Amino acid sequence: MESSEQYYSRTWEISSLAYQELGFYEWCIGKINRGTHILEIGTGIGLATLALIKAGFIVSSLEENVYNFEKAKKNLLVLKRDINYLNSINEARQYFGKNNIILSNFITDWNEVVNVIKYDTVICWFVGVHPMAHMNPHLIELGYNKRNFGHYRSLIYNRIFQVISIRLEVGGIINLIERINILTSEQIEEERQSFDIDYDLERYGLTVEKIEQLPIGDISLIPGIETIPVEQGAIPLEEKVPNGTLTSYTIVKYKEVKLDV
Repeated sequence: MESSEQYYSRTWEISSLAYQELGFYEWCIGKINRGTHILEIGTGIGLATLALIKAGFIVSSLEENVYNFEKAKKNLLVLKRDINYLNSINEARQYFGKNNIILSNFITDWNEVVNVIKYDTVICWFVGVHPMAHMNPHLIELGYNKRNFGHYRSLIYNRIFQVISIRLEVGGIINLIERINILTSEQIEEERQSFDIDYDLERYGLTVEKIEQLPIGDISLIPGIETIPVEQGAIPLEEKVPNGTLTSYTIVKYKEVKLDV
């Protein structure tokens, strides 16, 4: 029987290939307006990583799903250049500042992320989760008991802001990209303010610099990922979104802060 991790990897592969065909990754890369060393949270099957390295960035990419990790290895072969495939972040010490694809869980391995990996820009695009993630004891410790996609995304984002703000230098950026409904200009400003408040970004010396959108039509027509974690298996991810967009949040570190993590 297919495990939830295999299920997620299979369905995300379908989505990721569609995103590549539609040119989504090129649009996403266009939102990175500074920096050379990228920390990518979520390698997926490596197609975004492939586009980043082709664009000239040096990438350290973290992926917790072993099935995605193995697919990324195959997809990155076309680059014909040195990429290190590592089984833990600590292995990256000897490859500091190189292209590294690392089998690792960002939520649990945050201390190594802070101390081992070189980055001036952080990206987390299209957050995804396998259907039985609510059984993960580390997520349960963080309060993941609502069994809904939005809560998982909030856990990831909160951990990004808590951890990355320790090492990210002033002027560094975090770029998050989501698939949501199209927003009016007034709604974009409201979203910027609520994002700042909901995630308490000032505490981390961070602020939302800008929000940009790419209209993509009905999200439900894009094949692949259609599920969220729930108690009794998988259910449809979201209601139909006929006016969907890719929405980019560029978050900049504007001041140094002292934090206890």
